[in-house]
Amino acid sequence: MVTPAGVAQIYDIYKQGKDRNTPLFITTDSVLHAYHILYDYVLRGVELGNLIAAAKGLSASMLVAATAVPGGAGAAEGIGARDAGLLHCCGQIARCVTAVPADVRTVVERNWPLIEAHQGYADSPLFGYKEDYSQYAPRGHYTRNDQFKAYFKAMMWYGRIGFRLQPGKTAEQIALGREESRRALLIVAALEKSTVGAEPALKVWDRIYGPTAFFVGPAMT
Repeated sequence: MVTPAGVAQIYDIYKQGKDRNTPLFITTDSVLHAYHILYDYVLRGVELGNLIAAAKGLSASMLVAATAVPGGAGAAEGIGARDAGLLHCCGQIARCVTAVPADVRTVVERNWPLIEAHQGYADSPLFGYKEDYSQYAPRGHYTRNDQFKAYFKAMMWYGRIGFRLQPGKTAEQIALGREESRRALLIVAALEKSTVGAEPALKVWDRIYGPTAFFVGPAMT
């Protein structure tokens, strides 16, 4: 039979057994649990000590650099405006910007409630395709405080919003793929021109991506 043990963690049971000189059988689930606790603790420390600040700094500097790219954040229509919208959405999520330019304010304001509600699939106000907004619900240690919640949602936004080379085979879809590809190139151009303080933005990006890929795996291509 199984009865409630009244302990907070599984290792408390082993400690009780050791204190009572009771023979112990170490199960694989307890080993995996201990591994997960250590993994989560190390990741949390890396994020607090480096990644959160780096991500906020990179987001803020990318917004500045994007305005200097032809067709960039100052454009009221087209490719540049969509890129600006993407960056300003993340800037708001990460809490590194407060003012949103008038030319992208509407689309940013429409996107924000979907991220905050995280109810499921909905058409992205920014890109038009369906996005699973349920993925923006913080989980695990990211529920600990507002700083972790903002970081989680910002990194999820960067990781999920993509630029498609060819969304389909129709002439309209091929043209859309070319437009999205041009948007991606503008983001890259802004990244190459940007600095975070005195440090090149690409170096900061690598400092974020390297540990993230180590802990959770590389980005899908």
